[in-house]
Amino acid sequence: ALPAIKSATTTLFTAHSRCGTATTQVTQDIYAGTSTKTAQVSPQGTCTGNDNVSVTSWGTLPASVLAYTCVYYRTGSKTVLSSDVLIDNKVHKWFTTQPAGCTNQFDLESVMVHERGHTAGLEHVAQNSAQTMTPKTPAC
Repeated sequence: ALPAIKSATTTLFTAHSRCGTATTQVTQDIYAGTSTKTAQVSPQGTCTGNDNVSVTSWGTLPASVLAYTCVYYRTGSKTVLSSDVLIDNKVHKWFTTQPAGCTNQFDLESVMVHERGHTAGLEHVAQNSAQTMTPKTPAC
């Protein structure tokens, strides 16, 4: 799972628009290794506080939620202090390479590109399966 999560982060922060122009992100995301910390996201999908450490972890979320991101900003600015992502592993099944005969599983890398979009300040767009920031991703 880690290579898919790291690849999703790289994909977002080195993205190009449909017109071929590069993004103008003035941010960086550095993988600092594994941790015993967990994302500060409740099982109900709410943010529970900022410890100034960005964490991606697995846990329980409502059945309709694949993953949930909490982003914490410096007061009065758009500077991200930390960003936590909780990925549901109780209800949903994940893949990093789509298996033959895949049913009712989700592409971890695609979902993580979406979640990293929230870290970069992107919000949901209208439901459309061709858009990264669409609020729902179909299972295979």
